[in-house]
Amino acid sequence: MSRFRKDIYAAIFSNCSKLLFVVLKEIIVPKVTAQGKTFECEVGDNLCQVLLANNVELYNGNAKIANCRGIGACGACTVRVDGKVSNRSWIETIWRLLPLSSPMADRRLACQTQVLGDVEVIKFEGFLGRGTGIVWTSEGKTERIAQMD
Repeated sequence: MSRFRKDIYAAIFSNCSKLLFVVLKEIIVPKVTAQGKTFECEVGDNLCQVLLANNVELYNGNAKIANCRGIGACGACTVRVDGKVSNRSWIETIWRLLPLSSPMADRRLACQTQVLGDVEVIKFEGFLGRGTGIVWTSEGKTERIAQMD
């Protein structure tokens, strides 16, 4: 196959995949369930922004004031997400290498997570959400719950 023909096929495939993503974005309407609330968003929306826009109490204690505002530097928006979301960003990958994050293998930074399908979100205790006690679940329980798993 000639180089020219390969380039044409690559361009067609690239444009088709972009078009498919736009069409799927219009068809698929993910539901996010957190703190007893269920709301819709668009495919690819930032989880942190979606939660805050729907009045979900994402930050624990003083983290409501002292947080990085979504750049992935503080870990205050750490949550457990069950459902279809983006792969870990490079920021999250580095964050998980830090000693502070060792117990958070199943947790994500909401500010670095894109919603790709229906998700349920759980928030844990502690400034960085590192605790084992649950602050709230997708069902909305806000009293202290014993360690999950």
